[in-house]
Amino acid sequence: MQGILRRDPRALIGLIEGDFEEWTALLRRRFSATMPDLVHRVRFLPRLGQSDFMELAASADVVLDTIHFTG
Repeated sequence: MQGILRRDPRALIGLIEGDFEEWTALLRRRFSATMPDLVHRVRFLPRLGQSDFMELAASADVVLDTIHFTG
C-alpha cells in the first residue's frame, strides 16, 4: 500500500471498516507508525450493503477484495 501511495501522489486508498472497531483502530495505529507521511491518504469507510459496495467498487480505479473479506 505504501508503494502505491508513494508512486501516485493523487492516490487514495479506501478500506472498509472491520466487524470490530479494534480492527480498524489497530490498522490506523499501524499505518500511523509505518507511514506517518501517507496515513492521511488512507480512508476508512463504513460497512456497506451489497448495492452500495458495488457502486463504490464501480467508482474505483482498482479494487482488491480478498477471499476472506469479500464484498
